[in-house]
Amino acid sequence: MQNNNEKDWGELYCTAISHQQLSPALLRAIQLLYEETTVSLPGHAIDLGCGLGRDTKRLLAEEFTVLAVDANEYVIDKLQASADSKLLRTQVASFENTDWSPTTLINAALALPYCPREHFAFVWSQILASLIPQGVLVADFFLLLPGQSRDEPMVQSFSKEEVTNFLAALDVAFYQEWQSTFVNAAGNHVQRLACTVIAQRKRY
Repeated sequence: MQNNNEKDWGELYCTAISHQQLSPALLRAIQLLYEETTVSLPGHAIDLGCGLGRDTKRLLAEEFTVLAVDANEYVIDKLQASADSKLLRTQVASFENTDWSPTTLINAALALPYCPREHFAFVWSQILASLIPQGVLVADFFLLLPGQSRDEPMVQSFSKEEVTNFLAALDVAFYQEWQSTFVNAAGNHVQRLACTVIAQRKRY
């Protein structure tokens, strides 16, 4: 059962993201799957940090079976109410407790920066282990800016070298850096440098 704090945060979160558009990187990843793989499609997808299901619903429209994961029960309830599909399964869980299974596409749009540092290595290992050969990952990372501390609460950033090392087991099909304003744990607006990656599990 969700507590009042979780519900209050969920309502604020829903208001904040209600205007967001479908991830263009997800559309590019779906296109990559259909054009440059020999895997059986539509396949299975995991949407990490699914929120209201902006990307989940597009995956369902493409007839993927989808596991939509979010730690907040309120947003999962909202998603279930708005996406009635036999192809959808939801899970209220942190990323490290996700029900990992062989997966054609993993969508982690603005999700991994909020994975606690102590769990990141495990979560990343599960992402790599779950992707089938030629499966595709869509992910965003926050990149360290000059002089930026790694000790910021509730969010983590990486150097470009670290991100490159994370992706060593994958073939990178798309990489783009971008800057935007985010609200941090203290409620302040901060500028961040981020990168969006589309990468494919190597065939062998």
